[in-house]
Amino acid sequence: MRPRSQRNVLRLTPGALLTFILLSAGAAPADGPYTGWIESFNGPSRAYVLLREKMPVDVALFTPLEDGDWIVIREKINDVSGDSENRIALALGDGKKLTLTYQDTPYRVESAERPVTLTANLMRWARDYFKDLQGYDYQARVVSLVTRNDSAVPLAVPLLAPPETRLASGERALYLAWQGGEPPFRLAVARELTGETLLSEENVSEHHLELGSAVFVPGAYQLRLTDAQDSWVALRFVVVPASELPRMPPDLARDLERSALPESTRTILQAAWLAEQDEIWRLEAYQRAAESSGDAYAAQLLRRLLRGDL
Repeated sequence: MRPRSQRNVLRLTPGALLTFILLSAGAAPADGPYTGWIESFNGPSRAYVLLREKMPVDVALFTPLEDGDWIVIREKINDVSGDSENRIALALGDGKKLTLTYQDTPYRVESAERPVTLTANLMRWARDYFKDLQGYDYQARVVSLVTRNDSAVPLAVPLLAPPETRLASGERALYLAWQGGEPPFRLAVARELTGETLLSEENVSEHHLELGSAVFVPGAYQLRLTDAQDSWVALRFVVVPASELPRMPPDLARDLERSALPESTRTILQAAWLAEQDEIWRLEAYQRAAESSGDAYAAQLLRRLLRGDL
């Protein structure tokens, strides 16, 4: 995960950014109801224009949409993304989804029969957070097109990089991801005190995996990851009672609960908030991001950040 000094967000004390947002009276636009919000778009934000009463509005994930907004796609072809054509996906009232391409714009957003409830503070935080991630994603794709690295990348597990990485106790699957090494991989998770293997898997061809469900009781655990060349890493994490998880500020939790966002999207925002609090919760945040809708762009961005890909 990028250091907070680079993201201008992450070195704040826990909750400081959210507290500032929530207490900035008059700084946010009025709460909904809205017509919908921007769910995803590929390529750089400069390829898109959102106009509200003839004034430009930031194009970013989770930007709320109002009746009468105009959306324009300025560039048809996207040379960076794996997709050849720019497109933007909107989540609208009544659960409708709409994807626009170059030939579909200019497009006028029209009021929904059942407008969606979205609180301004929540959406502004989500928009700003994922705007950063999307910028990092775009930069990473540009770099991948112009650089080549033929040298072997050593095994690394950024999810477990922070000392005393924590995971909430309980019966659950364990989602893991790593970098480098040569497949196939072998993994084993054991209790540190007894050496008892709790979960294991062999012949893993990908750099990510959902291990089977197990009961994680409070205590120290060790992950051992080995590749085809018998290179290996062993990393420690600590399981703590779920009651030790940081709690969202009441105002933000209430805004999230009353919003019209789908449950999977709310899970992603909860995971993003948790990741912001302290890097020791990186593994726990990844569990939540991995459990959510796999195709959601916000979920993909968050998972890539936590895995160390951005």
